[in-house]
Amino acid sequence: MLDVSTVLPFNPITIVSQDDETVTFTISNPFSEDVLSVYYQYATAATGDVKCYSESPFASCPEPIEVTANCLTGPAKSLAIVDIWFVDPTVIDSSDNMTIPICCEPEVEQTPIPTVHYTFKVYCESKCEESTGTGDRRTLSGHAERTSKSAVDLERVARDDGISFDQHAKAKIREGHFCSSLDYPCGEKDSMVNVCHYSSKEGYQTYCVPESDSDVIAYVPKDYCGPCVGGYQSKTFRN
Repeated sequence: MLDVSTVLPFNPITIVSQDDETVTFTISNPFSEDVLSVYYQYATAATGDVKCYSESPFASCPEPIEVTANCLTGPAKSLAIVDIWFVDPTVIDSSDNMTIPICCEPEVEQTPIPTVHYTFKVYCESKCEESTGTGDRRTLSGHAERTSKSAVDLERVARDDGISFDQHAKAKIREGHFCSSLDYPCGEKDSMVNVCHYSSKEGYQTYCVPESDSDVIAYVPKDYCGPCVGGYQSKTFRN
C-alpha cells in the first residue's frame, strides 16, 4: 500500500469478540475533531465478498461503529481485511489523495477533498500471549518491551528536536507523571513506562523510561503513552 502522510493518533479498531469464522470489532474516530466522512469495507460472507459502508459526518465522540466481518483462512491464523478511508479537509493531510472505490458510492465533490486510506488486519483468533510471572498485566504489544529504546535515547532525540528536556522531563505534573507504569509497564519489575515519541529524524520509536521522564511528551503533540502502535511504524495495522 502507498505511504500516507496523515498520522492516526491511535488505532481506531477495537476487537469485541473473535471466533473461528468471524470477528466483531468497533471503529472509532481517532481524531479529536469531527470528520467529514468515513468509508469502511470488509468481507461479509465466507466467499470473501466485500461490502462498503459509510458514515457522514463521523463525529469525534460518537458511539463507535460495530461490525462483524468474515474471516479469511490463512496459513497461520485466520483474519479479516478491513479498509478504512477518512475524508476531511482539515484533519487529513492535504497530500493524501487516495481514491475511494466506486462500490462505496462516495460523494462526488467538485473540488477533491483530502482522503487517506488505511488497511487493517483484524485477527479472528487472539494473538495475545499468556502473561508470565506474577500479576496479570500485559504490555500493549507482545514485542514492544524487547524493542523499546532507553531513557538516554529519548533524551538524545528530544534535544535534537529542540525539546527542552531539562524544563519538562523532570517536572511533576498535577496528580503524578504524564504516563503511568501501571498502565504501560516495562523494564525490570515493570517499574518503568513505555512511551511513543516522534522524532523528525527517526520517526516513531518506543522508549522504556522512568515515569518522571515521560512528562516531556506531554508537550509534544504527536507523542503518547504506551508503545508505538498502528500505522506509525507500518501503515498496515494488526489487531
